[in-house]
Formats: sequence, C-alpha cells, structure tokens
Amino acid sequence: MEIHASTISEKTENFGANVIKLCKSIDADYFDRHNLLQLMRSATAVGANYEEGRGASSKKDFIYKLHLSLKECREAAFWLRVLIKSESLKMENSNKVLAEAEELIKVLSKSLITAKKE
Repeated sequence: MEIHASTISEKTENFGANVIKLCKSIDADYFDRHNLLQLMRSATAVGANYEEGRGASSKKDFIYKLHLSLKECREAAFWLRVLIKSESLKMENSNKVLAEAEELIKVLSKSLITAKKE
C-alpha cells in the first residue's frame, strides 16, 4: 500500500494538532510544562519538516528533511511515553496520540527507505 504525500501531510498536521489539544488539556506544573513544551515542539516539527521536504530543491535535501521529520516523530513518541509513565498524561487520553506517532514513524521510515532507493 502506497501512501501519497498529501495523505502524509494530513497525518502530520493531525498529529501536531492532536498533541497541541492534548497539552492544552493538562493543568501543568513547572516540570510538566517543560516536558509538554518539548513534546509540542517535536510533534509540530514532524509536519513542518515533512512540508519543507516536499518543497526540497534536490533529492538529497528531500531525504534530509524526511529524516528530520522521522527523528522529530521519534522524539515526540519518547516524550509521550515519558509523560504517560510519569502520570502527567493519563493513558486513556494519550494512547490515541501515541498510536498516531507510532503509525507516523512506520510511514516515514518506509518513505525514507523508498526515497533512498529511487
């Protein structure tokens, strides 16, 4: 199954928006705020880097931006897991968003492999 760039763009936008909504729903203390900001930064960077890659000036630039997008997605998944384990995020509220991150990691990984082969 091949996923088109516009579908990946939509998935990255939805992921970023869902993370923002999740973070906005938390009444965070000092420690949680830091970690939530790290999560929001990395989650929104997934789509931003992917979009930059779509407008890349070369294949090398596209692969680089796609790699950055994947790295940011992995980081966002890390912060989600940390915040769940520290009980800053409730599992029932964040499992869907973590599943989105894991799906995006798979999609971006496969896209990166494909881009390198072409």
